[in-house]
Amino acid sequence: MMWEVEVLESLSSVKSEEWNTVIDEANASVFYRHELLYAYEKKPLQPVERFVYVVVREVESGKCVAVLPSYLVRWSDPLGVLSQAVRVPEGEEAPILLTHFWYCYDTRLPASYLSKPLVQLITDVMAETAREYGAKWSGFVNVADSEQLIPMLEAAGHVAVQTETRYILDLSQFTTMDEYLSSLRSRPRKNLLRYVRKAREEGVTFTDHVPPFAMTTEVAALCHGIARKHKNDGYYPYVELEHFLRTAGDSLRILGVNLKDRLIATSICLQDQTCFHTWAGGADYSAKTSFAANYVLFYREVEAAISSGKKIMEAGRRNADFKLRYGMQPIHLYACIRHV
Repeated sequence: MMWEVEVLESLSSVKSEEWNTVIDEANASVFYRHELLYAYEKKPLQPVERFVYVVVREVESGKCVAVLPSYLVRWSDPLGVLSQAVRVPEGEEAPILLTHFWYCYDTRLPASYLSKPLVQLITDVMAETAREYGAKWSGFVNVADSEQLIPMLEAAGHVAVQTETRYILDLSQFTTMDEYLSSLRSRPRKNLLRYVRKAREEGVTFTDHVPPFAMTTEVAALCHGIARKHKNDGYYPYVELEHFLRTAGDSLRILGVNLKDRLIATSICLQDQTCFHTWAGGADYSAKTSFAANYVLFYREVEAAISSGKKIMEAGRRNADFKLRYGMQPIHLYACIRHV
């Protein structure tokens, strides 16, 4: 098979229909949709020096068969995991070309079909582009251990190191919230229901918003607050996150937990062909309540995920004890890095 490769600096140079067709054929997540990536390109949530999009077409048919977004960034490790895979001298801000952005926990190489020669071709192009821009490394972060991509990347010269864990809830066994609750052990179930009962007694209401959103300022503030609570102030910058919420497309939903007229907890959710993603969120811990707002928000997330009809609820990274207690399965994630 013969392929031709384009390296683009903006998604405006490729038609959304062509790009998204590959995403659909690859069953890649919503994080690879053209509209979401273009929104991120316009106002990235983390500093990006260059956007690099690889597009591969078959020479004979002209059909687009693989696409890949990547980002040239100064040494970037906002979650403190990449240092497990790359050794950088203290204080050095060496550039690195990475795919995907840090806000995606399910990195893939979207292609109509995957093969060692195709992976070698694309990663060679990434490495060459990284060298051209003065980077020392290129690679993939947050690749699931179940992906056939990892051995192909290793064969192409990448070193794979486990760095993170994400968590999913298999929704195929539930058609109602009661069925999910019945699957839990007694103590977690009782705790969750107690908080929900107290919330309702205090007058809490749930809201479910679809684009266009009217309350992006409040949502961004809660997300920024939770990042600050975990000493990662810059992870959800106000202006950029608001822009993303307004422009990232129809796959977004925003769930709200409201006490009277005040938004006290929120979840930014994304949907694709198979998954309901509880992508980002936050809670106002200054609100004086008799219940834990994050538990009540989680109840609403699971309820919304089940009613969506999707097969999987993606719950992201971290907070392992809570997620395991509430029936989620771990998926180990790898960084696959190549010195260029």
